[in-house]
Amino acid sequence: GVNVVFDEGGPINGTFSTPVLTISGFLTYTVPVTLTAFDAIGNVVASATSAFTSNLALSGDSGSSPNEFLGVSFAGGISSFTLRGDSLGSSLTLDNFSFTPVSTPIPEPSSLLLVLVGLLIAAGVQGMRRRKIAQALPPAEHNGN
Repeated sequence: GVNVVFDEGGPINGTFSTPVLTISGFLTYTVPVTLTAFDAIGNVVASATSAFTSNLALSGDSGSSPNEFLGVSFAGGISSFTLRGDSLGSSLTLDNFSFTPVSTPIPEPSSLLLVLVGLLIAAGVQGMRRRKIAQALPPAEHNGN
C-alpha cells in the first residue's frame, strides 16, 4: 500500500464501532512488538508478539525480514486493540492493516410461518374462484332453484 502507520509518541490504539473477528497487519520494528485485543468491556481476549527483537532490513535479527505478519482473532468479537513497541514510540511501522467484521446472520422465516402464509394465499385464491363462478351463473341458480 501507499500509506503506513507508525507509533509516534507511544502505542497505536484503535477502537471499532462494532466488534470484529480478526485484526492483522504487516510490521517492521526495532523492538519486540505486541498486539493485544480487547472485548467490549476491556478484557484481553487475544494477544500476539513479534517473532524477533528487530526485523529491519539491514540491521534486524538474523533470520528476520521486514513486514512480519502479526494478527489475532476472537470469535466473541474484538472491540479495541493496542499495538505496542517502545513505550515512547518511534519503534514500529504498520502496513496493510485489516480486519474482518462480525457477520450478522439474516434470520430465516420459520417453516411454520411459510406454510401458514401459503395456506392463506391458497384459501384466498379459492375464494376468488368461487365468487367468479357465482357471478357467472344465472340468478335463478344462485338461490338453488
